[in-house]
Amino acid sequence: MDRPEMIMVDCKTFEELVQALGELVDYSRWVIARQDVEASHKLRPIVKRMIFLLVVITEGKVPEAGTVIEILDRVDDEVEGHLAHAKSPEEEATLLHEYGRFLDTVQELMQRGQGREK
Repeated sequence: MDRPEMIMVDCKTFEELVQALGELVDYSRWVIARQDVEASHKLRPIVKRMIFLLVVITEGKVPEAGTVIEILDRVDDEVEGHLAHAKSPEEEATLLHEYGRFLDTVQELMQRGQGREK
């Protein structure tokens, strides 16, 4: 059986996905607050992928979706580059904290998109 090219997601399911992303972002912030750099490095690609998937779901309904993906990629690349050149654990912690703030902003945008879907 061929996979369908498109799958519809109802508003309730989308809300649950956004809530799950929110919980993942909260956990990421907790990891960052504990200055667990290794765990944060492992979580970052998962969070990025979740955000990307949710943005793709909204792409037809939320005009800013493509822009969000571009910004997310750019910020993630910048954070990765800065982390690679961080000179101290404190500098890494500061960068990860800023990344956490960025995730807060993305989460807020997703919740706004969720409101548009209703």
